[in-house]
Amino acid sequence: MIRRRMTKKKGEPYIDKVYIKASGDYTIPANCTKIDLFLVGGGGAGGKWVSWGYCPGASGSGGGTASIKGITVTPGQIISITIGKGGSSYSSNGGSTTVNVNASSYTAPGGNGGLISRNGVYDTDPYNCWYK
Repeated sequence: MIRRRMTKKKGEPYIDKVYIKASGDYTIPANCTKIDLFLVGGGGAGGKWVSWGYCPGASGSGGGTASIKGITVTPGQIISITIGKGGSSYSSNGGSTTVNVNASSYTAPGGNGGLISRNGVYDTDPYNCWYK
C-alpha cells in the first residue's frame, strides 16, 4: 500500500491511499511530494501430511511487514514494486515484497514454509510424529 500526500488547498495536507496488488512500475501522480509505504511479504505454504496417519504438517508463517514514512518523491517519478507471492508448494517460503524509490530499496520479508510431517519414531506409537 502506498499512502501519498498531496495538497488540497495551500498548506492543507491531503492524504490518499493506494493499494497496489501487482508487481510493476508505479508513476507518482501530480502534486504528490511525499509517500508512506506499508509493505507485506507473501505468506509461507503449509507443510505436507504423511500418507499413513494423523500427522499434519505445520502451518506456514505469515509474511513480514515494513512501514516507511515520509519518502520524498517528485510528480511523474516512476517507482518499481515487486509483490511477494505466497508459498506455491508445501513447505515453500513466501516471497519478499520490495519497493525501489530514490536509489533506496525497502523490503518486507516473505514468511517461512511449514515443516513437513514425517513418519513416527520406530517402535513407538505410530502417531508420534516428528518433523523435517
